[in-house]
Amino acid sequence: MLDNWEHLLAGADLVSKLLDSTARVRVLTTSRARLGLAAEHLLDIDGLERPAGMKTAATSLEEYSAIKLFVQRARAIHPDFRLAPVVGDVATICELVAGMPLAIELAAAWVRTFSPAQIVAELGRNADILTSQLADVPSRHRSMRAVFDHSWRLLNADEQLVLRRVSVFRGRFDHDAARAVLGTAGPESAYALLATLSGLVDKSLLRSSAGRFALHELVRQYAAEQLQVDQQELALVCASHATYYADWLVECEYALRGAKRREALDAIGEELDNLRAGWDQLLLQGDARGLERLLHGLSAYYDARGLLQEAEARFTQAHKDLVAQGCDDRRLLALLQLRQGFFADRMGEYQRAETLLDTALSVLQELGDQASVAFALSTRGRVAEHKGAMEQAIALHNDSLILYQALGDRSGEASALHNLGSAYEGLHQYAAAAEYAERSLALRRTIGDLRGTAFSLNLLGIVREMQSDFALATGHYLESMTLFAAIGDTWAILLPLCNLGDVASSKGDWAAAGRYYREAMTIARDHWLLPQIMMMLVKIAQLRTRTGGGRRQLY
Repeated sequence: MLDNWEHLLAGADLVSKLLDSTARVRVLTTSRARLGLAAEHLLDIDGLERPAGMKTAATSLEEYSAIKLFVQRARAIHPDFRLAPVVGDVATICELVAGMPLAIELAAAWVRTFSPAQIVAELGRNADILTSQLADVPSRHRSMRAVFDHSWRLLNADEQLVLRRVSVFRGRFDHDAARAVLGTAGPESAYALLATLSGLVDKSLLRSSAGRFALHELVRQYAAEQLQVDQQELALVCASHATYYADWLVECEYALRGAKRREALDAIGEELDNLRAGWDQLLLQGDARGLERLLHGLSAYYDARGLLQEAEARFTQAHKDLVAQGCDDRRLLALLQLRQGFFADRMGEYQRAETLLDTALSVLQELGDQASVAFALSTRGRVAEHKGAMEQAIALHNDSLILYQALGDRSGEASALHNLGSAYEGLHQYAAAAEYAERSLALRRTIGDLRGTAFSLNLLGIVREMQSDFALATGHYLESMTLFAAIGDTWAILLPLCNLGDVASSKGDWAAAGRYYREAMTIARDHWLLPQIMMMLVKIAQLRTRTGGGRRQLY
């Protein structure tokens, strides 16, 4: 048994000779790095078992070995420590330290001074809290910093360079992204970089899966400190990281409009933490061009996945920060207000949306940005429709249609046609609504706009339902719902679901209506879509009234 062999790797040939010279000897070695021998069989040792989510009951959480160790060490110094009131924070601590026994023990040692919630907050800042003052603990185990210092000293110059530069990533990253932040520094060839990354995996400082790499958060914090020693290098790496992800997102945007939309959304979701970090860096630099390049793709992702609050908060803060920095790029500021208005409308904040959109529209018209003006008119028309001003909505949608047609923007044209159909449906002019909805649907099918197709199908279903053609309406709703699910627009599924509930209710099938409404309400709550939540509450209340108010009849 050879323990902690990573600092004796130069003597690995001794193990090889021992194996070659004997027939029955087996060597069990613990090490943070591979010995690099042909006879070596690797077994990666992960952290202690810990809960992946917090939907498990507290009593069940106590069965995880990581939680057990924390409680054991906490009660050794604080006998009255009770897990139940703080089980969520304890589980978070165990996850933040990846179940590492030493880190769990060091974190638990602070329960006499800090609450578990405070320990979580400290871990989010840096790993220095993971220290021990116990006299009988070996120096190498008195802090996680000592552990990382030891590992850092064992790295060669290229490995140190790569590790500190990849600390800029949030979440997982691939070889191309690593090359982008390294620039001309570090390993010269793609193969050499892969070899270095693989070496860091072998030294337990990176994790690898399916061609992508990740740092544990505590390792990332330590490596980031090494990067911050040289502020010039830090600025260069952060700028390269932001530029890479801005370029990457622009390449994704085309796929968002076609058959590969779901794959593109999933890919953006995988890189979302890096995109957020890139956005923050570009904002810090006041890089108007870079922010604009991220703006559309991020907006599309936030809209598709129902992340309305994050979108509105991010774009509002960006506008505020740029103004404070003295930014004179009126177009970017207007585009940010345009997106703020779009998401404010989606959240039901119609007056705020109207003010933001009118301000942005005025600037964009003055600057002659016709494409953005067309989108602003379209969004402003939707706000008018939501406020019940249908005639104003129709006028705005007609203006946007004329602009989109002049620009040759067929996707925008289809959207304007859809919006006109929606507004005429609101006026109960179903023949006109059907005509615009069908024109929009045909154009969207022609250009391969799957998301738009799903929305147009849903609108056409509403029109047919209002014309009492329930069979045709149901077919449109089911096709719309299937398409939304296929392309990964998680929140929009609630629209045809709700409408299917309306059809069932109109036919007197209260049980089916209740099922559709409940499912739609679950989606609305999951994404915190207030207008849809209010709509579903009204529909459920109406349904209960029709069924005599009994829960059993509804559910």
